Amino acid sequence: MEMGPISEWVAGISEFLAVCVALFLPYYHKRKEEQRKVRNLKTAIKKLGAEAMVGDQDAIKALNIYLIVSFLSDTNADIEALVIQGRELLDQIKKLPAKTDGTYDEAMTKAKLLLNQIS
Repeated sequence: MEMGPISEWVAGISEFLAVCVALFLPYYHKRKEEQRKVRNLKTAIKKLGAEAMVGDQDAIKALNIYLIVSFLSDTNADIEALVIQGRELLDQIKKLPAKTDGTYDEAMTKAKLLLNQIS
């Protein structure tokens, strides 16, 4: 049994590695893109949520729109979970009583807890 020259072995191994890269590279890029989307959604919810908690009405509207668009373009379970958490936070922010109300501190603490739980 003859094994052939080394150059043919190197060429065969190179072709095998090229096929492996060609098969798995699109999967790798898709996974990285999904991770980037999840990271950006987390950042946006946290930023807009913090602004909305201090009473910025534009931030409340922006967060609402951002959550709706994210829900409609939902591509994976992580985004869906973040949208649900963001919706809970937004609902809590909308239910905040007036600052002079005695239950304001308790409601704000609950909203801050929801904001910190976004992961």
